[in-house]
Amino acid sequence: MSGELAYPNQPTYWVCRDESGQVIRSGITQPNQVTITGQPVMVIGSRAEQVTDISQFRGNPAAWNYEWNGEEWQFAGDNVFYIPAAPHIAEPLSRALFALLYGTQDGLYCGIIPHPTDPTQYPLLQCRSVDVVPLALDADPTPLAEVLQTTVDEGALLQSECDAIVAAVQEQAGQTVNLIDFIPASWQAFVMDRAAAEAAGYFQQ
Repeated sequence: MSGELAYPNQPTYWVCRDESGQVIRSGITQPNQVTITGQPVMVIGSRAEQVTDISQFRGNPAAWNYEWNGEEWQFAGDNVFYIPAAPHIAEPLSRALFALLYGTQDGLYCGIIPHPTDPTQYPLLQCRSVDVVPLALDADPTPLAEVLQTTVDEGALLQSECDAIVAAVQEQAGQTVNLIDFIPASWQAFVMDRAAAEAAGYFQQ
């Protein structure tokens, strides 16, 4: 616990709470930054620890890459991107990514956006360029490998790409990786930004 976080060696997450445990603020401090709070409790740790800490008081987010805005969990950010995935792949893929963080616990890593009017369109996995995956030291790549192998069998992913992703998870267990770096080359042409997703009709009111 501390009231100040100054020039950490790596991006560091924090939660500020008042005497009652109420979550007042949360955020991330970069190595060239200083964060000071007047609140009596400042919990410092990893992104996973930040989400767990807030969830104790505010409930779990709909997906792990949601942010706490002081009042509710929301998906927000400027550098967002959306990955189209077949309906039978989208949710298992999001859950497989979550499993890399918490092992046997179940949840979604990222939210899933269905097309509101056209059921033939693939749902979108919503992500941000700053999204990171803190792989558990004992991360089991099996669920992810199974989902990706399905896409290989259906011709949507190269076997070499599948193998490379699974190998990277195994090699980097216990480390934090950037989600955007794990998007295979054969998928990159289909990735949408917010403008493209809106033009395709995904956010119609």
